Amino acid sequence: MARSLNIIQKVIIASITGLEPSKPHDSPLNWNDQFSHEPPSVLRIIWLPMTEEMHVSTQGSHDLMFPQPPRCPDAAWLRSFYFPDQTFLAVRPYFYPEGPDDWWDQSHEELQVAVSSTYIYAIKRLLSKTFCARTDCDNKWLEQNCGLVVPD
Repeated sequence: MARSLNIIQKVIIASITGLEPSKPHDSPLNWNDQFSHEPPSVLRIIWLPMTEEMHVSTQGSHDLMFPQPPRCPDAAWLRSFYFPDQTFLAVRPYFYPEGPDDWWDQSHEELQVAVSSTYIYAIKRLLSKTFCARTDCDNKWLEQNCGLVVPD
């Protein structure tokens, strides 16, 4: 069964937590940490593919970033990490099940590719001109390659 979402091909930053402007007219993804006044080691980003809404934070976990009250299930949000010093974007797997008995299959893989590639295309205007991106970054990959321990 083919899956589809009405994926919006742009991002609008709806909230920024833990960052302060570092240069006039600079992208918020290049801002400094508001406490250390240095570039942060990692930014947590969530993006809702059905809208253009994106939230950015230096603190906590993705789970603490969802707007309240919720307008959609948490699974509807794409999660990613941006490592400014490495200009590297790590995109988590996107899995938005239609119900409790909806298991991963080829249709989910196709949706993940569509959502992830659209996100990378949309966010590139906010990132360094020479950033690298990887999709499907699970907890094990993040720990082994980025030293980032993400709770399950």
